[in-house]
Amino acid sequence: MNTKQLISQIHEAAQQLGACDKFKGNETIDELVELLFSPQGREFCIEHEFPTLDVLRKFKCLGVERYGIYIDAGVIRLCERDKIFLIGDSIARVRCADTKRYEVYLMHGAHAHIEAYNYAAVHVERDEQSSAGVELFNQAREI
Repeated sequence: MNTKQLISQIHEAAQQLGACDKFKGNETIDELVELLFSPQGREFCIEHEFPTLDVLRKFKCLGVERYGIYIDAGVIRLCERDKIFLIGDSIARVRCADTKRYEVYLMHGAHAHIEAYNYAAVHVERDEQSSAGVELFNQAREI
């Protein structure tokens, strides 16, 4: 199955779950990633645990890590990534030290330990299978 067919298949399944009309089914990978990180996209995906882990694994070979999406990444360390989406067998130690907003999302059993320093602001969303712990240092805050 090629990427266009996969995106079309995901679109059909999303429509059955009541996805909004922002997802057209003919997006490029860049556009699909933008939708995933949008407030509506991440809320829909986390709430519905959508797409399935098996479907998401098909995207791993497309180099989605360059977008901050880590699928079955194992144990990793991430520093100063503005937006991170951890999926499946991914256990991340995340360092947030700049004075800006960081976003960390987790699905399908992913885990994160987040260390926030200085005036970093950290926003975390996760599904019921995933977990995240946040340690705040020197005026950092969780939002």
